[in-house]
Amino acid sequence: MTALSRREVYGADRRLPMATLAGTAAVAAAAISGRRQRGWRALVPAALAGWYAAQYGGAQARAAANPTAAHVRAAVGTGIVWLPTLQGALTARAGAASLGVAVAAAAPLGRRLARKLSPT
Repeated sequence: MTALSRREVYGADRRLPMATLAGTAAVAAAAISGRRQRGWRALVPAALAGWYAAQYGGAQARAAANPTAAHVRAAVGTGIVWLPTLQGALTARAGAASLGVAVAAAAPLGRRLARKLSPT
């Protein structure tokens, strides 16, 4: 996110959003690896990491397709707003699935607030 945020004023070369998209995929994959749980708790880290990757990754893909300052800025804002879903995935992976879901629930609220005040 930091590398991408450095280009939110002037835009970026297409390679930068593609590289950060690969990083997002790697981080989401890392968030679900490691400790294994049973039952519904086993699904929570993957669901939350997938939610993060879909939201932020989609914005990064749009920025890669059209790397203007506006699209790069939108991708950075999306990454900031949806970060609680990644934090929730990590929390759930550590064994606190319910708490992870509660942390991730802050993301939709952040998205609403970001419509009124820019997160960047």
